[in-house]
Amino acid sequence: MKEEILEKARKQRDGLEENIQKIEEENRAEMEKKLKEIKLLKKEMREKKENGDKEMKMMKEEGWKCHRKVLDHEIEQLEEEERKQKVANTERIKLLRKEMRDKGEEAKSDLDFIKKEGWLTHKVSLGKEMKRLDEEERKEKATKQETTQLQKEEMRRNRERAKRDLKALNKDGYKRQQEALIRERNKVEEEERKQMEEKQHRVKLQRWDCLLGTVTLGTLTVAPPLEECPSGCHMVNNGSISTTNLGLQHVSVLLTNNHYAPWTLKQNRKAGREPEVIREARCLPSTFPGWKSCPVMVNVNVYHRINTHTVSSQWCQCAHKVPVACTLVLDNSTTKACP
Repeated sequence: MKEEILEKARKQRDGLEENIQKIEEENRAEMEKKLKEIKLLKKEMREKKENGDKEMKMMKEEGWKCHRKVLDHEIEQLEEEERKQKVANTERIKLLRKEMRDKGEEAKSDLDFIKKEGWLTHKVSLGKEMKRLDEEERKEKATKQETTQLQKEEMRRNRERAKRDLKALNKDGYKRQQEALIRERNKVEEEERKQMEEKQHRVKLQRWDCLLGTVTLGTLTVAPPLEECPSGCHMVNNGSISTTNLGLQHVSVLLTNNHYAPWTLKQNRKAGREPEVIREARCLPSTFPGWKSCPVMVNVNVYHRINTHTVSSQWCQCAHKVPVACTLVLDNSTTKACP
């Protein structure tokens, strides 16, 4: 009977040792799994840090230094989380090792107790203890899985939040850059427009100075026709424009009318010569579209340095249309109506 009890005790001891080895193996596997998870977390944190460094470098090159503080704060938070996770894992490993040692010592004491008291008296309590240990282990595994899942979910939310923040910052930075470029372009265009207006104003002033300093405007007078008008038309007016020659080499006279009669421009010189026909032109409506009057430009060249130079003009009226006016023009741009 004693040998049977001892034999059962030995079997129970062997079973307990196997259970202890199994528990140690499971704990070792669990520790390795935790270490792998820690390595993966470290790798992920390192990749985040590298990506953050790259993004920070890119943003720095693009001029967005304001994002560096956000990235530094995010990296510090991630490093702090990593440090806390490392400390928590280290403490957890220590607790697991201590628990394993306690379980091993309890199993040894139980084996000694079985040797002293016998298997039958200890079977019920040992079964209850095993059930309690199994239940605690199951709860512990469930708690670990839940904790790991919560940590993963938190890390995922942190990554998504960082991506959203970076995307929003990039979008805002691009928008600001586009607005700055538009403002710069508008500024350049405004400066070019002002420069052009100033240049045109200077040229206009120069032309007016030249015009007003060298031209004395005369009055249009009614005079007998010098030439016959075409059939159906009659002579209306004979105007004269006097110019004072102060080194001016070219004068343009613009005669405006609102019909299609031919123009005859004659030049009178006070050098004793006869009037000389300079040019004869026909008024065309396509010259100045939309004008009620039809202008004709006639250039008059000053051949001699004389004190006065008179240009006489005459035109014919057709179909009861009244002539409008004559206008003196210099370089086809600056105009001044005759009085």
